Amino acid sequence: VALLTALYIGLICLSAAGPPLIAAPLAELVGWRATLGVWAVLSVGALVPWLIVLLQHRGRNPEVAPLAPSQTLPKRMHRSRVARALALAFAISTLHGYAMFAWLPALLIETAGVSPVEGGSLLALYGVLGLPLGVLAPLLVIRVRRVWVLFVATTVLYIAGYLGLLLAPGSGTWVWTVLIGGGPVAYQFCLVLIGLRTRSHEAALALSGFVQAISYAAGALGPLVIGVLRDLTDGWTVPLLFLLLTALLTLVSAVRLARPSMVEDELDS
Repeated sequence: VALLTALYIGLICLSAAGPPLIAAPLAELVGWRATLGVWAVLSVGALVPWLIVLLQHRGRNPEVAPLAPSQTLPKRMHRSRVARALALAFAISTLHGYAMFAWLPALLIETAGVSPVEGGSLLALYGVLGLPLGVLAPLLVIRVRRVWVLFVATTVLYIAGYLGLLLAPGSGTWVWTVLIGGGPVAYQFCLVLIGLRTRSHEAALALSGFVQAISYAAGALGPLVIGVLRDLTDGWTVPLLFLLLTALLTLVSAVRLARPSMVEDELDS
């Protein structure tokens, strides 16, 4: 679980860091329409490996049918303290990650006075930080007995970074970006814990569905909420305060995950 999670996160972070690094310079060189065309081509390219798989397995029946989750587990998952804690921490991390990928360059351009190219570079830095953290996070979750400490640490990183952007955006801009970029490591912690806090394949499937459905729904609201707050207040103070306050909710998950319980035990009790 730890190894595959680290590989998965590493690939995501590398692919997330590339576009913001080259988008602005490319737009200055060939125009924004051509730049959008590059991402369209890459999106079509993502279909190629799937088409190859479909062609290779056309007409074949799987030798082993995939295991299906229990019919009752998903319906009872909300009763689990672990499930609720992971969903909350995952949701906060996803909301902040999506909000930053949507708005960090604009925020830094307007508050710190950076150029569009530098703003893209800072967003690339924010994204690529997930690579070393993605490799480290699974190892930490396995070896640290008190996993709640890890979630407290991510909250501290968020608070320090957002306070820096609020109080001194033009001084230490790279430092604030690095601190904020360390916060989403809670996302990796949650992915590993989905496997470590369940005993069966069925429970892991049900827990993953419960946690990720809630989390990505909340995450999708991040760019919208930040944009609305920015327009309503004509500034970035309120959006940053919103992010700072929501980051504190991760502490609730830290408290609930302090007890090393398994999802099945909670549902059977």
